[in-house]
Amino acid sequence: MIKKESRNSMRVSRHERIRKTLIGTSAVPRLCVFRSNKDIYAQIIDDTTRTTLVSASSLDKDLKIENGSNVEAAKVVGKAIAEKAKKANGFSEKQTKAKKPDNDNEYDNDNVNELKESIE
Repeated sequence: MIKKESRNSMRVSRHERIRKTLIGTSAVPRLCVFRSNKDIYAQIIDDTTRTTLVSASSLDKDLKIENGSNVEAAKVVGKAIAEKAKKANGFSEKQTKAKKPDNDNEYDNDNVNELKESIE
């Protein structure tokens, strides 16, 4: 009988493989994005001190987002975290994506480039 590896264990191994090469520093922290079925979350993380420097999500009251899991919400959260990052410290970021195991969608390159331009 062929034994199939569980989706969660495949997700964990993918995460470990990616995280071997991506390490956020204080000069170049890493941007981690997680999208659930209901909301989207973004964090800028410094791995050397193990701290979250800036975070934003569709649950934030000041963003006033009705549907937290659509593209418009992602754009609002991206702009919010870019503004917070500018206020905190002017830096560039490395990008990671915390994915759901059953989500096959990748980053929309236009939204990523828009986020980079708003940070710079």
